[in-house]
Amino acid sequence: MSTKKISNKQAFLLSLNVILTTIVLLVPSEMIMYAGRGAWISIIFASLFILVIHYAVFKLSCQFSNQSLVQDCIDIFGKVLGRLILIPFIMLNIQLTILIIYESVGFVEFVMPTKGEIGIWIANALIAGYLSYKGIETIMRVNGFAIFTMLSSFFIIISTNYGVIDFARLQPIGVDFKQIVKGSLLPLHWFLIIPNLFLVYKPFFKDKTKTLKVSLLGNLTSMIIISVLLVITVAIFGSQLGGNLEYSFYALSTLSISGLDVTVFLAWIMATMIKVGFYYFTSLYLIKEWFKLSSYKNLILPFMIFTVSLGYFQTDIYYLKTLFIYIITVIIFVVEIPFVLLLIGAYTFKIRKKSNS
Repeated sequence: MSTKKISNKQAFLLSLNVILTTIVLLVPSEMIMYAGRGAWISIIFASLFILVIHYAVFKLSCQFSNQSLVQDCIDIFGKVLGRLILIPFIMLNIQLTILIIYESVGFVEFVMPTKGEIGIWIANALIAGYLSYKGIETIMRVNGFAIFTMLSSFFIIISTNYGVIDFARLQPIGVDFKQIVKGSLLPLHWFLIIPNLFLVYKPFFKDKTKTLKVSLLGNLTSMIIISVLLVITVAIFGSQLGGNLEYSFYALSTLSISGLDVTVFLAWIMATMIKVGFYYFTSLYLIKEWFKLSSYKNLILPFMIFTVSLGYFQTDIYYLKTLFIYIITVIIFVVEIPFVLLLIGAYTFKIRKKSNS
């Protein structure tokens, strides 16, 4: 497999996709529910907190080698321990693949109530499987169009709803640190996606120094967009209604231009399916590297069957849905942050050892 396929522009658009497609429609109501009028502060807190970790781990990783994350772990921790350490990370990526499909299924059913839930699961898997088969270059190209469409819909929604915005609904802004932290748990997880994916895609980047800069810019750009959308959502619906609406930002698209909600729906579904394609490719690439396989393409069909079967079974269990916020919290503090901090420490130790020898 050839490397160095991802340009700086594509890396920036990737960082926007992995955050905006999920946060814009799913997270606002959750954040407003937990953080109230100060939900936008939670986004800023989550973004800046992860920004420091993001910068440290990716910069150190690039200083250490141009190899894949799997090979880095093997070189640092040894063949056995290195692979063992990666198992939770690989399982996390597979679980996130399932979770992202579930989010798109839930949104489709919300907009178009149907009993064909399994069909939506299969459609997502087929498109993601096709994209992963075509490779990372194809996924990056179609992602550019998807992000352009999504950002255009954001601008239209904001501009057409300007007349009903009442900033008085943002008052008073009570800064309760516990509420701010609680409201930041979901965005903390999604902002962590950028460094996690970029560590896996490291061998594919053309210019790693510039890639680091554009990925940090992607974090900050997403933070600004989401903060603005949160402010507008609260300014239109108020914190109580905004926190109870299942898809508060989608609801904004139904208030102005007729048919705009259809555009938002199609733009978000397209971007989400591409995001599933990213995660399919990421999971398959990690598995290929872990087992030292020559190609991941023979794994695509079994992986499609596995993700659809396991995902459909998991999300059919009512209690898993009710424990969603707690599951995300466990993922963040038991798997994601400890893994990244372990990498930062290991990279730092190895780089210093190499420079002193």
